[in-house]
Amino acid sequence: MTQQTKRYLSIIILFAVGGYFVWVGEGWRIAGAPAQWAGYIFAAIGAAGLLGFNIWFGGPLDKRGDAEHKGKSAPPESAPRD
Repeated sequence: MTQQTKRYLSIIILFAVGGYFVWVGEGWRIAGAPAQWAGYIFAAIGAAGLLGFNIWFGGPLDKRGDAEHKGKSAPPESAPRD
């Protein structure tokens, strides 16, 4: 599975979790706040990802890491240390 596919699946999961939290709405509370608010936050993060913002900054799904992994079939051997 490519990094791009993982990013798209993660965004779909963000929307699914966000939609679920919005659906359960006022019935659940997360640290005293309605779960609906968390749902809107998850949906906003997913929308930002679809719009091209780097929501994975520094994480395993960061777009900047794709260039490092491209064309590598095996991890490089570490150089001997003195």
